[in-house]
Amino acid sequence: MSELMVSGADGAVHPFLRGILTRSLQATGLSFDDAYAVADQVRNTLASEGTVTSTVLRNTAVQCLESGFGQECVDAYRMVLERRGRIRFRRRDNELDWFSRRLHQKRLERCGLSIDTASELAQAVYQEFVSNKIYEVRSGEIDRVTLDLLRKELGEEFAERYRSWSRFERGDGILVLLCGGAPGVGKSTLAAEIATRLDIVRTQSTDMLREIMREMVPAALAPELHGSSFDVNLSVDSKDIGDLDEGNMFHGFRRQAELVQLASRAVLARAQRESVSVLVEGVHIWPGLLRKQVTLSGEDLIVEFILTVADQKQLVRRFRQRGREAPGRRGKRYLDNIDKIWAQQSMLIQEAKNQAIPIVQNKDQEAATVEIMGLVSSAIVAHGQER
Repeated sequence: MSELMVSGADGAVHPFLRGILTRSLQATGLSFDDAYAVADQVRNTLASEGTVTSTVLRNTAVQCLESGFGQECVDAYRMVLERRGRIRFRRRDNELDWFSRRLHQKRLERCGLSIDTASELAQAVYQEFVSNKIYEVRSGEIDRVTLDLLRKELGEEFAERYRSWSRFERGDGILVLLCGGAPGVGKSTLAAEIATRLDIVRTQSTDMLREIMREMVPAALAPELHGSSFDVNLSVDSKDIGDLDEGNMFHGFRRQAELVQLASRAVLARAQRESVSVLVEGVHIWPGLLRKQVTLSGEDLIVEFILTVADQKQLVRRFRQRGREAPGRRGKRYLDNIDKIWAQQSMLIQEAKNQAIPIVQNKDQEAATVEIMGLVSSAIVAHGQER
């Protein structure tokens, strides 16, 4: 039987999780066997569809309940979906707080789950307590129920990610994210989404750092700063260009990245002093360069990745859209230099491979976000195992 997929209101697609539907149905008063049978009937009814919306899934569940158990059970199921009972939890400092499904969903999203899967799991955690008429719990009990659900529905890998995030969150370390990539691949947009999901309040664009440096350093002293990354034209001796073989147009880009990284290092140093996680994004995140020059404490963690697009046509579409939505960003100028920018991406990809830095393709924003969350989560797990 092919896997049934569910499309949420935000367009994200995730696998149908029979166990979660079973728990929701149990909350209506059905036994486990009856709830499981209905969930199985829903899956079999929709299997040939391949992908369905959340609304279709719930309507199908209502139809199966109505035919098998009557209107009373349907009404109970609708009450489960709409219930707004409030649960308080006692934090580790012994203070009481309200349990928020939205905040718990965000904790699950950072483990590399899609929005809809995280939402379903957060709802299932909430429902576990409501169905048992438990309205005050300890935070450790919330973690226990969450881990149990993750193991059953998605496997031990995601349970370990959740555990590792909880440990990292309780520690004193900061998270440093470095997002590089050629112009137009969507770094700024994706960085904003990642920062929101991880509650990172400090973000920095390397383009802004370069603009500040341009104001401070005249072109006569540092001509590398006063041109676009894809159009810096310098005469550089071969001894200065290392292993690069992309042609003269990228020698200046490397020099530009080296200069801008001085300001980037200052941003990271301040974040460390203030114990604040930070995300730095921009074309000047030369693969491996900044990471190697940052000294972190034993509890801090740095994760770097390069963002790309799949083909040159996609890059053209992005620049055309940028030109329509933000004329000040000069979309035409980028389009006129599309071959250089594409070559620039190829060079960054090769350098990322040389430095063993993850490469994320930004074909779909939600899919790319989930992939990056997975990369960060895996680094969090490895970090905890090393310490």
